Amino acid sequence: MVFSFVVTFAIVKVIDRVIGLRVDEETEIVGLDQALHAESAYDEGPKGSVVV
Repeated sequence: MVFSFVVTFAIVKVIDRVIGLRVDEETEIVGLDQALHAESAYDEGPKGSVVV
């Protein structure tokens, strides 16, 4: 378990330094669906409620 944790932690640190693990703040506020895919995960009604 210790070996798996250490190796996974090292891999995550390398990925974080090379390409990053998070998107920028503006993309996070807009939402990944809109920013990256130009789609909406939910169809919102007129009052902002989710229409099912």
